[in-house]
Amino acid sequence: MINSLVIKDPKGLALKYLIIYSLLYSNLIQQRIIVVPYMLQTISLLVVVIVIFDKKLSLFWKYISKGFKFQIGFFILILPIGLITSPKFSDHLNQCFQCYEYIIITLSMLYYSITRNSFDFILNSLVLLFLIMCLIFTISPVMYSGVEGKAQYSLGYNYNPNTLALNLNLCLWILLFNVSRNKINYVLVIPFIVMLFRSVILTGSRKGFIAFLICIALWIATVYIPLSNKKIFISKILRMIVIIITVSYLYVMFIPIYLNSRLAFRMRFLSDEAYGGIRNDMYRVAIDLFKRSPIIGHGMQSFQHYYYGLYSHSTISEVLVSGGLLCGTIYFLSLLYIAKSLFSLENWSKQNHIYGARIQARMGCILLILMLFYAFGIVHIYSLSSFICLAIITLMYSVPRSYFEVSEMNIRDFHE
Repeated sequence: MINSLVIKDPKGLALKYLIIYSLLYSNLIQQRIIVVPYMLQTISLLVVVIVIFDKKLSLFWKYISKGFKFQIGFFILILPIGLITSPKFSDHLNQCFQCYEYIIITLSMLYYSITRNSFDFILNSLVLLFLIMCLIFTISPVMYSGVEGKAQYSLGYNYNPNTLALNLNLCLWILLFNVSRNKINYVLVIPFIVMLFRSVILTGSRKGFIAFLICIALWIATVYIPLSNKKIFISKILRMIVIIITVSYLYVMFIPIYLNSRLAFRMRFLSDEAYGGIRNDMYRVAIDLFKRSPIIGHGMQSFQHYYYGLYSHSTISEVLVSGGLLCGTIYFLSLLYIAKSLFSLENWSKQNHIYGARIQARMGCILLILMLFYAFGIVHIYSLSSFICLAIITLMYSVPRSYFEVSEMNIRDFHE
């Protein structure tokens, strides 16, 4: 079986292993076990060698939307601009090349999925990895900051809890997406959601905690209930009541954990930080830096150079400070194009009565909303997890529509 697979598609098999290892290494191995020098660079180079000579490359580029192409354009343009304006040439250059590694890894995920008309491999690999990470984190969390009993925890000493919470939210999103497609029973998903929720509380990430609740609420409001036919609508309502009762019971169990967590302590100061404190000071500095060079910015990592080595905790601030209006316009246009593509897929699915595509459009919108919400807490352009989220959103509308035209998924299959 393996030998026949190697003969038929050796490039695909090699690319598959590289994707798995890149995800495993970047999210778990280097955070918890060992850092291997130049590992991601090596993986990126191998991916380029495999893909560059593949005949399917032109097909792949055809189905990549303008949104993701604009994202690539942002990172290409900011490199030469930053070389002129950056206060620290080496920091800008290192960050650019790290972003290029992230782009190549996410492009490999897109390439494998689009050329095979399926994103199941990527989603299944991610959800399995994140659940393993969540299990390890549950058994053996590492104190990231604070004091025992009131600390933020993470998977490793250098693993930002906000990034870990983003990955846990992405895991939740994939689970809900699979429930919507009848890939897994909702009853089997509940224990995993409980484990994810507890882990998000332990990270102490306020954005992660709120995003978790937003994700579930949006899924129920836009996917689970609306995409029901009349015959099983009552059945779904009854199931929702059972789920709400179960979750409410579990929530009561989690109240002591939450009240004694670092998260509860930080949530009390959420409104205060919006109008003052260090975050407000960061925004003030970002505005001052933007005014100094509003057109071309100061290059990547420039905010850290001017603000005590700390990053801005805001994608909007970081993009405008790094690339000014020139690069910033390209970056924000990419998000608009992505949103437009999702709405176009929603309209197309309604006209053609293809509910599989409709689920993808709405789930893609939910993930985009979560990313926009996170943009006020983390810097997406420096995070591999954010690149992966954008890749998944892109897959929601970049998988060729011919896939749905020959798919057996319809409204009857969806609700069986």
